[in-house]
Amino acid sequence: MRIAIVHNFYSSRVPSGENQMVRQQFEALQQAGHIVALFSFYNDVYLKNNFDKTKAAFTTSTGFGRSPQKNIDSFRPDIIFVNNLFPNVGSRWIRKSRTPVVAILHNYRYFCATGLNFRENKHCFDCSEISPLEGLKNRCYRESFFATLPLTIAQLRREYLYNELEEFDYFVVLSEGSKSLLVNAGLASEKTIVIPNFIEDFTKNADPISLVKNGKWICVGRISVDKGFLNLIENWPDSHPLDIVGDGPEMQELINKTKSKDNIRLLGHLDRESVLSILPEYSGAIHPSLWPEVCPLTVIEFLCAGLPIVTLESNTSAVTIVDNNCGVVLDKFTKDSLNLALESVDKNFETLSHNARSSYLKFFTLNAWSITINLFIDEVVRVPKEIKG
Repeated sequence: MRIAIVHNFYSSRVPSGENQMVRQQFEALQQAGHIVALFSFYNDVYLKNNFDKTKAAFTTSTGFGRSPQKNIDSFRPDIIFVNNLFPNVGSRWIRKSRTPVVAILHNYRYFCATGLNFRENKHCFDCSEISPLEGLKNRCYRESFFATLPLTIAQLRREYLYNELEEFDYFVVLSEGSKSLLVNAGLASEKTIVIPNFIEDFTKNADPISLVKNGKWICVGRISVDKGFLNLIENWPDSHPLDIVGDGPEMQELINKTKSKDNIRLLGHLDRESVLSILPEYSGAIHPSLWPEVCPLTVIEFLCAGLPIVTLESNTSAVTIVDNNCGVVLDKFTKDSLNLALESVDKNFETLSHNARSSYLKFFTLNAWSITINLFIDEVVRVPKEIKG
């Protein structure tokens, strides 16, 4: 098959699992024997000054703007995967495409100004359940009225004028939890399929990297309010060592709050290879994220390494952890609940570690993704594309 992938890459200054996943898609589809072309746009290139930002705001608001259609037509694909158009790529070209166009949804951007369904330290669905004007009223995107305005206009446009969601032939979402939230917000359930993210097996064997029952814990991610690190360290028991890998806007506050905590180490930013290399040193991982992440790669990496995971039930990863008995899910983090969770993992470590590894092998390998995505591609291409006026 000839496959086109369209993606607007976020700034290189901020680590992005979405950017990483798109590159993995490209490589995996090539390895499967497809002819793949990546039609890419970059914030680093198109958002250099205020004029660029004004153009991006117009594109976001109206759907008019840069289009990959001419280059895609020259490539002549059998199917087009659109990962992200925000904020530099228009969407009006999708309606005229003679090729099936599939949206891969890595967040909740179409129904939420931040894309996170998260505000004031809790889940928020006001834009989809009340009105998109709620996002503008609360200055949700970058805490700015003017930065939020184009996203609010875009949501109103989809509701009353032109809705590009009606132009996509199918949607690929990354977890059952995110599908439920997106369908509740208005996504067409009959056009939506769940295909989780994947990573290549960095252990190179069928068993966990190691069984290290030493009580050391790790968590990895961007240090921001939505990732829940501040909430975690405020409730972390003094009796257990914890290493935090990452950097971000809340890093200084995290430093200030951990100065007196000898059992918590801040390792700062590490590249992915370095993170994967140190996972064998731990006997468990914490995923403290407060927003309903769709399918975080860090969780898949923990599972691949055979690390039991402690997380919150409000996170979509909780379904995997509960269904496969590979960790502990809490309704909220308190010192008592975390202490009991850590003790439970220690007591059942071998079983939980084995189940974590088995969960990865069953659901999140490159092979599992390739089988599912290729069956999906065959089905989509088999059905003739309906051309709209």
